[in-house]
Amino acid sequence: MRQSDGDLRWIGAIVLRPEPASVGRARRWFRTLAAHERLRCRLPDCELMLSELVTNAVKYGSAEGEWRIRVDWYRVGGTLRVAVRNPGAAAAPLPGEASHEDVGGRGLMIVRALADDWWSEPDGHDGVLVVFDVDKAWVSSDET
Repeated sequence: MRQSDGDLRWIGAIVLRPEPASVGRARRWFRTLAAHERLRCRLPDCELMLSELVTNAVKYGSAEGEWRIRVDWYRVGGTLRVAVRNPGAAAAPLPGEASHEDVGGRGLMIVRALADDWWSEPDGHDGVLVVFDVDKAWVSSDET
């Protein structure tokens, strides 16, 4: 994580198997978390970005033996931060240039378009951490 995140508060996590059904599990867990936290951000956009990152982790991750994908949610001031750890990924992902004929390849382009910030970096354990931020994600105390 970035060093400038002094107000970082962990709010939840889920550990997933590297299988396609994990995308739906992550979305359901996010909806529960969003209701509990009273998020005000565009939840469908957050779910789409989460789906793309978990799909990439399932598709491109690998490790010797059993491995898992971990999704953590944080609050940084009023910003929602979602971090997806993908063990054994060969390199940090980059947004591609998908053509009109391509079936896939748009996931990180979607994240880049919808997130207020995003990045990827080595996770320090032979894997990759991919993160997106959504600003102004919480209902302020003035609106309660």
